[in-house]
Order: sequence, then structure tokens, then C-alpha cells
Amino acid sequence: MKFNDVVERVEKVSSQYCRKFNIERDNDWFLLKIQEELGELVQCYLESAGKARSRGRSLEELKENFQNELVDLLCLTMAMARFNDLELEEAIQEKWLK
Repeated sequence: MKFNDVVERVEKVSSQYCRKFNIERDNDWFLLKIQEELGELVQCYLESAGKARSRGRSLEELKENFQNELVDLLCLTMAMARFNDLELEEAIQEKWLK
């Protein structure tokens, strides 16, 4: 699957979620959700690194939680880019892969 196809599918899920829960998406909402997910990612990292209590979760569960929070952060970033009509694939090529 191509990167832009993933972005479009993520956009569809984000849009449906917000319609279902009557949430108005705007840049403020996206930034706050990204901040929320970043906080959850940090918590998962601290737990998996032994710097916070694991709440009885195994290392595999901690790794899976960390991965899931990283995916949430990535998908919200993609959805925000799509919301703002940005071309992440092109930007990645220019900024990181040039």
C-alpha cells in the first residue's frame, strides 16, 4: 500500500470517529490530541524502561502498548496533515530522504 493511500484511510477513520462522537475537528483539536497521545507514549516508554510501575504487565504487553501509542501519534499526525492539505510523502522526501 502506498503512503498516501494510508493517509487517506487514516483520514477516513478520523473523520468517522469525530462524526460519531460529534467532535469538531480543527487544528486546536488535532494539536491537543497529538499532545494527549504523546503523553500516553511517554507513559508507556517509562513503564517499559522500568522508570514507572508496570501495573503487572509483561514486557511483551508493555512493548505492544508502546507500539500502539506510537501508532496513535503517527496517525493523528497524518490526519492533521491531510486536514491541512499537506503532502507528507513529498515533504519526507525533501526533508529526510534527499
